[in-house]
Amino acid sequence: MFVNVIAMTRMTATVLMYETSEQLLFDRYNIAIERMVVCLVIGGGLKLTVAMNILLSCCQVTSWVSCKLDGEQLDDKYGPDSIAWFAVHEFLLTLTLCAVTVASDGRLQAEAQMSVQARADRTTEKAVRRLLTMTYDVVTQVGEQLIIQQDTPELSAFLMRGADL
Repeated sequence: MFVNVIAMTRMTATVLMYETSEQLLFDRYNIAIERMVVCLVIGGGLKLTVAMNILLSCCQVTSWVSCKLDGEQLDDKYGPDSIAWFAVHEFLLTLTLCAVTVASDGRLQAEAQMSVQARADRTTEKAVRRLLTMTYDVVTQVGEQLIIQQDTPELSAFLMRGADL
């Protein structure tokens, strides 16, 4: 969790150090990839991921606006309403990253639950088999069509017990 905060804080500090819109745009895709890695690999919970991505998006939009306030002709370089264009792109990126985080967290939780359930099933099966083995002379496992599932030497020995008589 703390790694998520440190990584996102480092990205935010990097964004705030840019002095021109070219620097911000040039490094924007690298930061977007870093954000994706932080969301998918490091994680840290949905609320934290959303909060950190919103904070980073606000910092990027603020840096873009400060470039315009510093006298850069953003509308001449990037078209009319460049601030709105940049803000919408940041919003869509943040929304996408949050959706990916939700999907990834859901998949990881389902996988963990299935793993725990499989382990519990194996433990229960071993316990039942041990109890049956202590109670009965022969225990074998049969499938849905009543076909023996595994080799059972005990069954062979039990069936052959009276053959020599």
